Formats: sequence, structure tokens, C-alpha cells
Amino acid sequence: MVRLTSDEKKYIAFIVIFATILLVTSYHSLFLLAPPFAVSTYLLTFDHGGRFSTYSSISASYLFVILTTEAIHVLLGTGTLQMLLNVVLVSLFITFLPYRHPPALALTIFSYITHSTFDFTLSSITVLLILLASRYILGHIRSYPR
Repeated sequence: MVRLTSDEKKYIAFIVIFATILLVTSYHSLFLLAPPFAVSTYLLTFDHGGRFSTYSSISASYLFVILTTEAIHVLLGTGTLQMLLNVVLVSLFITFLPYRHPPALALTIFSYITHSTFDFTLSSITVLLILLASRYILGHIRSYPR
């Protein structure tokens, strides 16, 4: 029987979770959102017990990005100043509140590249659910490294 190292187990978890995210969110070729999703997955698997991968950090930051992005896109549009305003809001949120998940900044910026509020919201919520389920599962696997 082959014994995997801690990093090998984490890497396998990373690949499985990120492949799931790509497969589930690949409708309409929304691969532009893949970079922040990949970083979230990496933090979740390699920094499983860290402050950037807690349930509250992931949930609060993703939901804040979704809400501010949708509000700004609908009310103000998708220009450079709107993106700057959104990045400032998200950076204030993850800096001064206990919900630190840095990929939220990248997700904010990439939302302006896609310009599709429905697809952005749907894929972000789907990924959030996958990340939270993955964190739960990894937390209950006895052999998963801490």
C-alpha cells in the first residue's frame, strides 16, 4: 500500500475540488472566474486550518463580493471607477472585519471582465457551496492533514 505524504494528500484534494469547480461552472465558458476560485481552493486545501479558509471568512467575503458587485453593476454600471469603488469596498471589508479571504479581491476584479451579473452570481454561489462542502468534508476525514 502506498502511503501519501501530507502535501500529496492536500494536492490531490486541491485537484479534485478545483476540477469539480471547473466542471460545474464551465457553462458559457466562464473560465475567467477560474483564477480566484483556484486560489480559494488552494487556501482551503493547503491552509485548511488557517484564518483565510474558515467558514466565516469564505462565506462572508464571497457573499459581500456578490452583493456589492451586483449592486454596483446594476446601479452604477461596469466602468473603471465602479470597479475601483468595488475593490475599495471589498478591501475595506476583508481588512477591517474578521472575514479575511484575499481571493475576494480577485473575484471582484474578474466580475468586471465577465460583465454578466447572472452568470457571475450563479457561478460564485455555486463555487461558494462547493468550497463550504469541501471544507466540511475535509474537516471530517481523519486522515486529512491539518
